[in-house]
Amino acid sequence: MSARLIFSQEELREKTLAFFLANANAIEMYKKKIVEQMQILTRNYLVENNLPAGFISILSRTKTLKSTLKKLECRGWPQFDQLPEAIEDLIGTRIICWYLDVTIV
Repeated sequence: MSARLIFSQEELREKTLAFFLANANAIEMYKKKIVEQMQILTRNYLVENNLPAGFISILSRTKTLKSTLKKLECRGWPQFDQLPEAIEDLIGTRIICWYLDVTIV
């Protein structure tokens, strides 16, 4: 078993910046793929349940470098070899389902 290196705050900051520079396109590609898959599931759900097109919407975001650094700082700069070990929400999605009032009079 190898000993784990301890990185300084500045080294962790540099590793984070390097990760973003090297992976920005890949992160956006993964976000796009996730949203595409969610859109397919959403369309199928709407059709199967005879719901209007605007009943469900999908929002997505990619965590910015600034936000990532702030989160790492708030967590006390946890040690990591690769950034995804410390930050699990680089890509976030939200599915919004509107409430449909089905009151029978």
